[in-house]
Amino acid sequence: MSACEYGGGGAGDDAGEALAELCNSDCQEPLVCFYAVTPNPGPDDWKQVGEFCADGLFTSDDPGLVDAEKRMKCRSISGILDDTYRFEYEGAECPLSLAEDCEDWVPREHVSQSPKTMVYEIERALLESLLDDPAPLTGCDSARIIEQTSAKGFELADVAATDFAFALGLKSGDRIVSLNGHLIQTYDDLFGALIYFRDRDEHSYSLVIERQGAVLMLRYEVTP
Repeated sequence: MSACEYGGGGAGDDAGEALAELCNSDCQEPLVCFYAVTPNPGPDDWKQVGEFCADGLFTSDDPGLVDAEKRMKCRSISGILDDTYRFEYEGAECPLSLAEDCEDWVPREHVSQSPKTMVYEIERALLESLLDDPAPLTGCDSARIIEQTSAKGFELADVAATDFAFALGLKSGDRIVSLNGHLIQTYDDLFGALIYFRDRDEHSYSLVIERQGAVLMLRYEVTP
């Protein structure tokens, strides 16, 4: 299990806000607590119950004792007194925007639009870094891709002028239609498009979007 995978763990927005507050603090050892909902838990049988800062709380030189004390701390936070429940803890994975400074994340410096062809030129190094570690997109950018409930497909929301999506010519309310002719209507389509983008050694891409009822095609070239 991981704090990232189980972020919230069914605890809702309160858990996310508490973790955000912990990540925003000067804590050097933020921990997330889980408990097993079944006697013989599998990967899906853990629920997040809280988080705490372990700085200065455990001073013993015995790793086993420290481990036991951290589990007891998790039990105390949960309020569950039944000894049949098993508790675990894990280091919290703070979002980039909370754990690191995003000043160096300036996507518009790596994306430009040709005034003659209107094609967006994207530096390959930027794409490769994002494919290896997409954290700046979720940690620094506010833009989100939201699945539409009234129709198939995905829509962009909360696009800010400093976001990578904005540098690509996208705006809030844009609905993604296709990438290089591949329709994007479901999560399988979306992931397939990302895999296509990652694995194909191509330089030209066409993204079709719908904006305020009009269908537009945005063209991109990947440059060295």
